[in-house]
Amino acid sequence: MAHQFSHELIQRAQQYFREKSGRDISPEEANEYLNSLASLYESFMELAGAGETASDALARSSPPAVA
Repeated sequence: MAHQFSHELIQRAQQYFREKSGRDISPEEANEYLNSLASLYESFMELAGAGETASDALARSSPPAVA
């Protein structure tokens, strides 16, 4: 699901990315990153509502350890 983000939030995401990575991103890229973050948050909320913590879900889906 695509979300609608304010112009201000997209600009803040661009500034944050510039400060952390030293690279400029387009408003479209910032929007994609914000959508990914929102989707991740929604997934965690769905898991929490199902009585499963994010840690449980990650542990359950982790690949087996390599010896």
